[in-house]
Parts: sequence; structure tokens; C-alpha cells
Amino acid sequence: MTAALLDPPEPTSGLARFWQWWTDELRALMPRRRRDPLLRKAVILVGDGLGFRVIVRRGSDPVDMGRLDQPRPSRIDIKRGVSDPRLVPDEQSIALAGRINRSGLPVVLRLPATEGLVAHDELPAAAERHLQDVIGHRVDVLTPWTAEQVAFDTRVIGRLPEQGRIQVEAAFAPRDTVQRLGALLASFGVRPAVVDIAGRSVDDLPRIDLLQGTGRRRSRFGMLVLVSLAIALPVLSAALFYDVWQRSFLVEERQQQELVLAGRMEEVAAAQAQRMQALADANFLHARRAERPSPLVALEIVARELPGDAWLSRFELSGNKITMSGEASEAPRVLALIGADKRFSNAALGSSSTRGPSTAPELFGMPVDRFTLNALLDPNAMVEPLPPVSEESLLEPGPEGLDLEESLDPADEGGPP
Repeated sequence: MTAALLDPPEPTSGLARFWQWWTDELRALMPRRRRDPLLRKAVILVGDGLGFRVIVRRGSDPVDMGRLDQPRPSRIDIKRGVSDPRLVPDEQSIALAGRINRSGLPVVLRLPATEGLVAHDELPAAAERHLQDVIGHRVDVLTPWTAEQVAFDTRVIGRLPEQGRIQVEAAFAPRDTVQRLGALLASFGVRPAVVDIAGRSVDDLPRIDLLQGTGRRRSRFGMLVLVSLAIALPVLSAALFYDVWQRSFLVEERQQQELVLAGRMEEVAAAQAQRMQALADANFLHARRAERPSPLVALEIVARELPGDAWLSRFELSGNKITMSGEASEAPRVLALIGADKRFSNAALGSSSTRGPSTAPELFGMPVDRFTLNALLDPNAMVEPLPPVSEESLLEPGPEGLDLEESLDPADEGGPP
């Protein structure tokens, strides 16, 4: 049951561990005098010349945990007669020191009463503001040592308002003794938080701290700086964390925008590729159309070039090559008309031309040449506009040598037959 007194309480969460660490750091920045009321529980190491008694104070009942014996000379070195043998601590003391360190409790080094001196004095009430400095100047009066030889601390134990004076208690111990015992604890890995002198009861919580007796006035400005830093560090850390979080959020947002922009650029590139493909297809069709004339234009040109007694039964356009078959009174005349037109080239009649009666309605029964004609038409050939028709041209005799008026039947005009 007593072993559990040195077991440190396990924080339940990461936040609790952080709070414990932060309060310990703040406690370390505070002056030792102000930390004395915080020592409601502590590990008290009472020196007795051979080591230390270990007393754990949690609450009102102290518990004796055993001893930390000072390291002893190595037996092997003693047997060999070594003049400066090694100091070896025993395993039980090492284990107990490890548990003290893991407990997290403040360690109080209590010197034996024979190693120090406790004195009482009466001073003016105004000396309370600078009590450490006043006692530092009275070390020669109160002790057999000088101010450079001792570590000291003092506290007010009574006040006499009607006399304007205070009663103080001062504790002194040689610095060499404090440093020697501190070095002995350091060999176990233990660092004392408070050093005092044993009084009537060795297990009382400390009321003084000899580590404060440096013989010089504490700098309040420096302490204010430390406290200000302790307060400012969390604020700066929070501001830095917020700035980092905000920057990371902006970076993530920018990355998302870059991804969206990259997607849109891919869409634009795909649309541009489709547009270029459509333009290439249009250029291809335009080139193909430029290589061959329009079928309607070709048919119109051929229809105007054919004589009036020609009848086509077949017309074919392949590229710019025209193949037509039909009947005409004279096939060479058709060839001459087509060949005379500059829009045609390589005009020739087929070898299958024959002569016989026509089967066409307009030429039925008349002797005609059945022909097949091939020619090349210029791809850029255009249909020339027709000349305007004048009234004189209408009155000119027709192909039969008759006037238009004479060719009309009087019955068609409504006159007598």
C-alpha cells in the first residue's frame, strides 16, 4: 500500500497531460517563496550522515518509504587496495530513487539540525519589503559565517503593529554542505526542489528554502518578463497554429481551383481538337468540291451546248469527266459544239455510234445517230447568263422560214377558218 504513494497519477487524456506539463512549467517560473504553499504533498529526504530517510507526505499523515543510502566503496577496489575506490550505490536505493523521480512529487532536502543554524531577530516593519537583503547584510551578526559562505532564507513569524516591528526567523547552512548533499542526490538522479533544516518534527512540510539565499536581491523585472513569456507563449502558439491552419486551407483551396482549371483546360483542348477536326473535314470537302464541278452546273452547260435536234438518254458525271449518251441528227455536230467550248477538253465520240430511226418522242422515226460522247469539264466552269430577249428576235422567221404570225392558226386567234 505504501508503494502506491510514489506512483504518479496517470493523466486520462492528452489534454490532461498537456495541462499537467504546463502547470509544472509555470510553477518552475514562479519564485520559490510563492511556491511554498503549493508543497501540500512532497517527498522529504532527511539527511543523517549515512544517507537519507525517505518520507512521503500526501495529506496529513507522513509515510516512511525507506532509505537512500549513500554510495559505498566498491568491494573489489577495497580488496585490490585501490586508494580511490569507486562509489557504488546499492540496488534498493537505485530502485527507490527511480520511483521518486517517476512520482512527479517535489523533493525536499532536509538538512540535519547539526548542519545549520536557525536564528530569530526583530526588525522594523519597513524591512519586510526587502527582508532577504536585510538578512543578507546581518549574516555576520547572526552567524559565525560570512554572507559568501552560507545559503539562507527567512520568514516573518510575528508582527508588533504598536511598535512598528516584525519578528523574523532565519535559517542558515554552509553552502558547501548544501552543494555536497545536492551532488550526492544527483548521483541517484534526484534534484531537490527545496532545501531546509530539520526542526522539531522532521516530517513537516517546508516553510523556508535555503536555495533562495543567494545574497542578492531578486529582479522583479526579470520575473515579470518570465511570467509574461509564460502567458504570451500559448497566445503566440495559438496564433501560429491558426496562421498555419489558414495557410493550409488556402493552399488546399488553391489546389482544388487548379484541378478545376486543369479540367476546364482539358475540355477546351478537346473542344479545340473537335473544331480543328471539323475544319479539316470542311477543308477536305471544299477541296473535293473544288476538284469536281457541280452536277447541276455541268448539266446546265451541256444542255445549252447541245443542238435542238439532240436528245440525251443518259448523263453521268464522275469527278470532272462527263459521259453522255443519246440521239442526234448528226453526231459529229454535237462533238464540234462541245469541243468548241473552252470549258470542255478532250471531247471524243465513243466507238459504238450507229445510225437508224429515232425512238425519242420528238425525233420519232427520223434517221439519227446514236452516240456516246466523253469530255472533261473545267472544275471552275460557270454558267453564263442568257442574253436578254428582244421583240425583233421574236419576229424573226423560225427554223422553217415562216413568220411567227403566219405560223399561227387563224382558228387559234378566234377568227374564221
